[in-house]
Amino acid sequence: MLQSIKKVEMPELFFDLVYVYAISQMTHVIHDVVHFSDLIQQLFFLVVLLVIFVNTWMFETVFTNRYGSNNLVDILFLMLDMSLLLFMSNSFSGAINHWLHPFMLTSALMTITLVTQYLIVFKKKKSAIDRKIARIFVVILVIRAIFFLMAVYSKTISIGLSFMLTGVLIGWVLPAFFSKTMAMRPINFSHLLERLTLLTIVVFGESIVEVASFFTVHTISIQAYLFFSIICGMFLMYITQFDHFINVRQNDPTGIYLIYLHYLIIFGITFVSVAIELIGETGTDLTLTISSAFVGLFCFYLGIFMATKYNKESINLPSYFWIYVFSVTLVVFIISLISRSTGVFIILTASNIIFIEVLYIFFLNRSRNFVIQNADER
Repeated sequence: MLQSIKKVEMPELFFDLVYVYAISQMTHVIHDVVHFSDLIQQLFFLVVLLVIFVNTWMFETVFTNRYGSNNLVDILFLMLDMSLLLFMSNSFSGAINHWLHPFMLTSALMTITLVTQYLIVFKKKKSAIDRKIARIFVVILVIRAIFFLMAVYSKTISIGLSFMLTGVLIGWVLPAFFSKTMAMRPINFSHLLERLTLLTIVVFGESIVEVASFFTVHTISIQAYLFFSIICGMFLMYITQFDHFINVRQNDPTGIYLIYLHYLIIFGITFVSVAIELIGETGTDLTLTISSAFVGLFCFYLGIFMATKYNKESINLPSYFWIYVFSVTLVVFIISLISRSTGVFIILTASNIIFIEVLYIFFLNRSRNFVIQNADER
């Protein structure tokens, strides 16, 4: 049975605004990169922060999707979460031993607000399925909060990090083990898709902020436009897939697959943004910048490839297209590393991304023409 379209309410959009600020703060974790080990460590923390923020967003969004009714209680919870998110966004600056405890304490408090929302559902709902789903999320979130609190009160940073990572993994992975139960109360796919695309646009917004620093009187150049074309090419590929290729009327009762592939897309955009930021810093090894950019591109393309599962029947992307995408991107990566030239790296990367998007649009138009032709023949 086809689902009705659930409207994304204004308080949800208001809630998403906090993530504009949060993501801009997260990319500042990458700074003063000189050695490869510095980049690996800082990228690791960036990934952990992204998972915590995005995973928290996912929990809130899935709750709203299933049980949100845009009433005063729901709105007040969203606003409380926004205040906690603002504090979290300003927590991670300086050495990790300075920000780990306040950041994890706030993360635990926000997890507890989600627990409270599911406890309200458990109390109000009469359906056995709804109560079972609420109980599952309460257990997952309580365990997550406990590990976050253990990180707060750990005597050493290493132990605190271990507890933090355990809590992150529990919140990230554990919901997938209960997909059969969650499928008994299906999510509204179109609503989830719209929220995810809006969050992704927020992440693209941060990449535009990074590119904007090159559009000044003193720095404007062809390089600035090539950076801009890289972000535009990725954005066009994203909207081509999710605005044109995808079938919104999906029979996907949990949306877990759609959620996880968006982690890859968000990681990808963020890593490319980090690479652009590193180019703007003096003294950064170009190898580090190139590596960050292409890790991001491979994550992004893998996420887009996974999303083709949801394509309309009329959209037919041949397998050789994805072989081209991954193999040529790998070749460009290798050439960029060998050349060790910023110009070669930027020109080849921008050209490849633009050509891939041209191919993507070509297959979109070909599929549309095929549908029109078949309709005329009938």
